[in-house]
Amino acid sequence: MQEKICLNLSALLHLDFEQQLEVSARAGFRAVGPRDVNLQEYLSSGHNMEDALQLMERYNLKSVEYNFFPNWIYADDSERGAMLGLFEEFCTKAVALGEGSIIVAPVSFEKRNDVLDYKLAVNNLQELSRTAESFGVLVGVEFLPWTRIDSISRAWDIVREAEMENAGIILDSFHYFEGSSTEAELRKVPVEKIFLCHLNDMQTAEGDILTRTREQRVLPGEGYYQFGEILSYLKDNDYQGYYSLEILNKSYRDKDPLEIALRAKKSMDDLLAAYAGSEKD
Repeated sequence: MQEKICLNLSALLHLDFEQQLEVSARAGFRAVGPRDVNLQEYLSSGHNMEDALQLMERYNLKSVEYNFFPNWIYADDSERGAMLGLFEEFCTKAVALGEGSIIVAPVSFEKRNDVLDYKLAVNNLQELSRTAESFGVLVGVEFLPWTRIDSISRAWDIVREAEMENAGIILDSFHYFEGSSTEAELRKVPVEKIFLCHLNDMQTAEGDILTRTREQRVLPGEGYYQFGEILSYLKDNDYQGYYSLEILNKSYRDKDPLEIALRAKKSMDDLLAAYAGSEKD
């Protein structure tokens, strides 16, 4: 079985949208995870969504994740309408590029220290999921170790309580290993509720977690993570989703982008061949 491999375009964050797609295609990727910030820059430069879709088709790429929607988890009654309006715009762009998962992150840039209200979070996830359902897309909750949703079990609590068919989990190796998640908690999540697996590695445990996640992630196999408990669980339970390489590394910006993308493709092929027993793409 050939694994489904995606390049999250955060790896090429310093390039513009078209350059990101060109480099991804030249490196052999057939699926990508666009970031809203890069697409917005492209649209602001005089292009439209039809132009963006034509680029995807030109480079024979499909979008399987759209990153990322913040500021939803604490939205109260007075804020929810505006939040859902922004999410509809987000969905419109996401579905124009593909029908994968929309990543919703439990971050709020204005309410960082608020105590989490689980009932409110569940209600907001239900509203997001209903909106996304009308567009035919999935909603993936990505737990982040520096937020109130810092582990897979906390994310699963919200997804389970929401009881929405199109709501699930984004499993990221950095967030999993650097947070409080455990293998026992992972195995409580039905594999069909894991919509996407982000893979990345880390070379150092020094420094604050935000700096490491935003600037110091490395390609799988270049750090100290042991991926067995994640990948074995997914393989043993017939995971059908994509494996997406998501790295944010400040030092990579000074290197040839194609070199980075080629190394990224090889690192994913090698890792998944070792654990999943697949032929390399």
